Amino acid sequence: MKKIKRLLALSLAIFMLLALTACGSGGGDGSGGGGDAQGNQSAGADRDTLVVLSSEAFSGSWDPAGNTVLANVHLQAVVLSYLVELNYETHEVEPSLATSWEYCDDGYSMIFHLRDDVTFHDGSKFDAEDVKATVEWMSRPDSARGGEWGEQYLVEVIDEHTCRIYPSSEEPRAALLNLLTYYEAGILSSDDVYNNKLNEGLNGTGPYKVSKYENETVYLEKFDGYFDASKAAKIPHVEFRYVPESQTRLAALQSGEAHLIERVEAEQIPIIEGNQSLAYTVAPVNEQKYMVFKTTQAPMDNPLVRKAIAYAIDVDTIIESIMDGNAVKADCWLAQTCTNYSVCDDFIRYDPDMAKQLLAEAGYPNGAGLPTLTYITSTGFYPKTKEYGEYIVSCLNEIGIDVDFQPKESASWSEALYAEDSCHMMDTGWMIGNEDNEMLATCFNAPHGLMDFSTDETVFAAIAKESGTVDPAQRKQVIQDELWPALNDSLSMFPLFDSTMIWGFSSDLQGFKGYPTSNMLFNELSFAN
Repeated sequence: MKKIKRLLALSLAIFMLLALTACGSGGGDGSGGGGDAQGNQSAGADRDTLVVLSSEAFSGSWDPAGNTVLANVHLQAVVLSYLVELNYETHEVEPSLATSWEYCDDGYSMIFHLRDDVTFHDGSKFDAEDVKATVEWMSRPDSARGGEWGEQYLVEVIDEHTCRIYPSSEEPRAALLNLLTYYEAGILSSDDVYNNKLNEGLNGTGPYKVSKYENETVYLEKFDGYFDASKAAKIPHVEFRYVPESQTRLAALQSGEAHLIERVEAEQIPIIEGNQSLAYTVAPVNEQKYMVFKTTQAPMDNPLVRKAIAYAIDVDTIIESIMDGNAVKADCWLAQTCTNYSVCDDFIRYDPDMAKQLLAEAGYPNGAGLPTLTYITSTGFYPKTKEYGEYIVSCLNEIGIDVDFQPKESASWSEALYAEDSCHMMDTGWMIGNEDNEMLATCFNAPHGLMDFSTDETVFAAIAKESGTVDPAQRKQVIQDELWPALNDSLSMFPLFDSTMIWGFSSDLQGFKGYPTSNMLFNELSFAN
């Protein structure tokens, strides 16, 4: 486990260079070489098909505006294309469907010049009307993705291959260009949007197209009409399967049934290292794990109770003893890999005496009079959630809080996450593209946060100010001086730790990278000859 800790520390120290630790039988950090080969090399079998095992179920909704599920996001990343793309090595925004762009003199809108040689998987031509339909559909306030945009964005079609994008407020938005790189900005067909066809299937312009969905598996095939030859799919077919249990995913990788699995657990790494047919990659990701408090439910509507719970949680023990060091202790509301990360100076740390004091101030000395609190967690999707959830329960028991602990599989857990009255608290994680405002607006923006149903006007005002501050240095100062204190005082969500993702794969699978978004870009992968 010392190796994992060294890898994580190194990755975080030089994140701007994104030195991801790719491992294989040829040696290097975390190499899977050295043991006897076990299992079949890359399924030995069908070299035309890549089998990927997901830890989360596909939502069943093809409409990107209708869900926030990472399984869907992984598919959208290769089925849809984007106006612009973020290069995670240089952190520069690069052309994709847009060949160039420029800011307008008004200070809040941008002109985009579009490619004229792009077709959707259904054969229709891509043009500016598709951009208008997508941006306005995805950014509308009642969209599941609306919070990430922060407000409604509008698009003016100038001509077939030129458009202007601007926020409805007509106020500067620092995040506009980065927003267009996020997974919720993948370009949809205007015909699909305007004629209510989005849930009939995912029709994009990306390197893969969807061929079918059945039995918790999405089948993809290479799109021969993809516009960018340098990023065209190398493996003709992909099977993307939902397998909730990490042990089952690993067994499938060992046997050669699968080629790539996500969310490997730390204690499984020695198994991979002892098998020359397998490899793994460890990388920090833009994902933070939280305790979310349902602030409209008594007694969670009392900030003193929320703070007492936060002070009672021993995060250090969770990381060292349960996560085996495979996480980084949170010190603000952004993962350390995100833009504009900065430490919250008064961030809450483990202090059971302070927890007891706050409970007493709230009118519940030693927990007396406090009802049993319902706590929901996921099983299978995030590593060790049941284990560290049980430990959190023991921490709360120590200060006199009784807890009804309810582990749930991803579908029912996700449903509970977005329900206002499903429980008193639950743990979750949130993965963002790169831009800080996506995370902050999604979770805390008015009229309520996507997950915590917060109503704190001070928080809303700080987020709005941060979003409208274009200068990077000034923007970071707003976060440090105004937003962090507001979130720390309100504490509708308490960050626990920043995630590190571990992927396992067949050692002859080439080109895999652990992106900070956790995306698995299947089009970049190939099998060794």
